[in-house]
Amino acid sequence: MEPQERKERRPRKPAPEPEKAGPPVDQSRPHKKEAKPPPRFSPKRQAAFLAALEACGTIRGAARAAQVARQCHYTWLKEDPTYEERYRGADQVATDSLIEEATRRAVKGVEDVVLFEGKPVKVGGKTLVRRRYSDNLLMFLIKAKRPEYRDRVQLDLRNPPGQGGDPDEGERKLNEPPPPDD
Repeated sequence: MEPQERKERRPRKPAPEPEKAGPPVDQSRPHKKEAKPPPRFSPKRQAAFLAALEACGTIRGAARAAQVARQCHYTWLKEDPTYEERYRGADQVATDSLIEEATRRAVKGVEDVVLFEGKPVKVGGKTLVRRRYSDNLLMFLIKAKRPEYRDRVQLDLRNPPGQGGDPDEGERKLNEPPPPDD
């Protein structure tokens, strides 16, 4: 094989300087892209968002389902005087649905397939099921309806317990080093 001949390189021409059109740009600060403001009032988008909120119960889920940015909801709350009332109504519907489901699970229970070694148990050709109830849900439902069953915690935040009238005294004691062990 013969060695390949190298082609001679030509010297590069300097690039032409760009024309300056306007005031010089400050390169010391990073360029920030201007953020677009969220879309303003749109009855169709609001209606889709509120319907989705009634169905799923969360702002994030409703925004995703209605294909609306979450920020739109907060903008509508600030800028549309009629939106807050409609939002509160949709949120109440979603909350009522949650309470109905919690009541159903606590009182009527949920059917569960009985498994043995990872396989459903069959008795007489039918799959064996058991009904499970949620005592925790029932407890929370009772506490919501009857104040006398609620957990009561009273905190006096004006003065730390066992302290005098100086509210900063408790904080000073926390910052002191512990006493030496004997």
